[in-house]
Amino acid sequence: MRRLFLLLMLTLSFVLGSTHFAVIHAQEGESPTFEEADCPFSLPLEAAEVRCGYVAVPLDRNQADSPTIRLAVAVFVAETDTPAPDPLIYLDGGPGGRTLDTVVFNYDRLIKPHLAYRDVIVFDQRGIGFSEPNLECEELKAFNFALFEDNRPIDDILEDYRDVVQRCREELSARIDLNAINSTQNAADVADIMDALGYESYNLYGISYGTMLAQYVIRDHSEKIRSVVLDSNVPLTIDLYELIPLNFERALNTLQEACALNTECNTNYPDLASVLDTLYDELNANPITIEITNPLDGASYNVYVNGDRLLNTIFSALYSADTFPLIPRTIYDLQQGNTTLLSQLLLLDIIDLSFSTDAMYAAVMCNDEIGFNDPNEYADNIAATRAILQSLYSTNIQNFFWLCELFDDGQQPQDIDNQVVQSDIPTLVMSGAFDPITPPEWGDLIAEGFSNSYVYVYPNAGHGASISSECATQMLIAFLNDPTTPPDDSCINTLAVSFNVPFSGDALEFSTRQFVDALGTALEADLPSDWEEISEGTFSPPNNLTLGVSILLFPVDNVDMVINSLSSNISFDNPIGMFTIGGREWQIFNTELQGNSTIIALAPADDNGVFVVLLIASAEELENLRTVVLDPILASIRIAE
Repeated sequence: MRRLFLLLMLTLSFVLGSTHFAVIHAQEGESPTFEEADCPFSLPLEAAEVRCGYVAVPLDRNQADSPTIRLAVAVFVAETDTPAPDPLIYLDGGPGGRTLDTVVFNYDRLIKPHLAYRDVIVFDQRGIGFSEPNLECEELKAFNFALFEDNRPIDDILEDYRDVVQRCREELSARIDLNAINSTQNAADVADIMDALGYESYNLYGISYGTMLAQYVIRDHSEKIRSVVLDSNVPLTIDLYELIPLNFERALNTLQEACALNTECNTNYPDLASVLDTLYDELNANPITIEITNPLDGASYNVYVNGDRLLNTIFSALYSADTFPLIPRTIYDLQQGNTTLLSQLLLLDIIDLSFSTDAMYAAVMCNDEIGFNDPNEYADNIAATRAILQSLYSTNIQNFFWLCELFDDGQQPQDIDNQVVQSDIPTLVMSGAFDPITPPEWGDLIAEGFSNSYVYVYPNAGHGASISSECATQMLIAFLNDPTTPPDDSCINTLAVSFNVPFSGDALEFSTRQFVDALGTALEADLPSDWEEISEGTFSPPNNLTLGVSILLFPVDNVDMVINSLSSNISFDNPIGMFTIGGREWQIFNTELQGNSTIIALAPADDNGVFVVLLIASAEELENLRTVVLDPILASIRIAE
């Protein structure tokens, strides 16, 4: 939900970073080298110094005359005079995640904590994002977006989807050998990048598919690896696709059991499994539509929500510690006709699709994984799940067994790619209890091959446990600083799930906070003491992810100028009134921002500019929060000295 608040703020302002890049070229028989170029992606305002570039590598190292491709790389420079000589290189998930494009969202959790100690390297894997060639298939991407609105019979959708996949495969094959888009080549890319950058040793850090890729790097290019962090683990010996239905059911059961054991959750949302089953059937019988606007490009979708769409959205929400606590309330709200929370989760699904490269995903997994999976085992596992999951997976359009029949050329993966990777490199293995795709026991399984490994499960995390809490982050940092010693894990005992429930309205304690807003101005205001700053000038209470406040100073002469500039995205047609608070005349409006109930307050600053404060909450909580939260902020806001 941190990312959701960031996306909401895009409607008001979005600041692009301008940096320098270095381009890396490789000639046949030569090591990669470094050149200068501009940085193509956005950065947070306070991002560290970054050097970026492209590394030219062979498309297929098995061919002496292979053409080259270019990999986009970014090196975030350590913010210390005495950095460790061994950087951290991050291996993204998916496969197909556009790493560099998402730095603006992930910087605070993924990169910044490590810069006090060492450089951090991120890159777009072959075929993705700013790497060249980009394997984005526009027709397939458009089709996947259109699926949000598609209410046709599943057989009609599948027929069209097969045609689109076939055309996509033919289009890409005319430009590049898709058999070379695989984890073996991807792992060699990692080694080439680190050679080009000149580091003598480095630390690997992979999440999700990144753990699969890390095993290839360790197996084939271990010479310079100092330590390894594996988070949300995919052992090479696991038949991933056979187990998807069982893994989703395990995570659903974990969620339902945790809610039943939590007093607040169970009081507000009892008998969650039964309510979900009933809601699934009701939505399949009487689907609804919800309008969602993508803030990245302004495209609007009338999302068709039946039971299957609800389950797919719940599956996605289980990935994040920010979103799975919303699921019980989302289910109950939807049962009562309130679609606000579901709208937020659907928005994140649309955003995630915006930052994925579908064809690269298909190429890698069809080359490396699907050949080890048995469709009969998949069918048996579906039959072993609860009724709503049997219904979901019996018509699942993302069935990779038939998709790979269309997408690849029948090349079978190598046996070595389905064997345990053995290593004595110090390794930290991290998993989340609520992970719907890579269950915690896979962390134990992957650790069997790593003789110097430490294994931890985080009880409040989903997929991406290492970035789910300060506890996990500090353990990761401690491990990297001394990989030969187990990190202190005592903080894990303090972790607990706090499910999202309506704001109680209890009195809050306030304290004066200084911060820099999204436009770079230093401000000061009285804010609830336990609220966390989740981005520049945006604050939210812990474990109440539907509530937040954002504060900005717009550098304009008067309030009317701000209203005029924002009116294309925010309606000012529902004024609450004019109020004198803290010696300022505040104009306050009820409105919506990306479908979220919002109060926006505007007042002239002392010297120049206009203060803008947004309070985002559920509709039933908003009026009470205006008095409890917003008024104290409006009374105290000022430019910091």
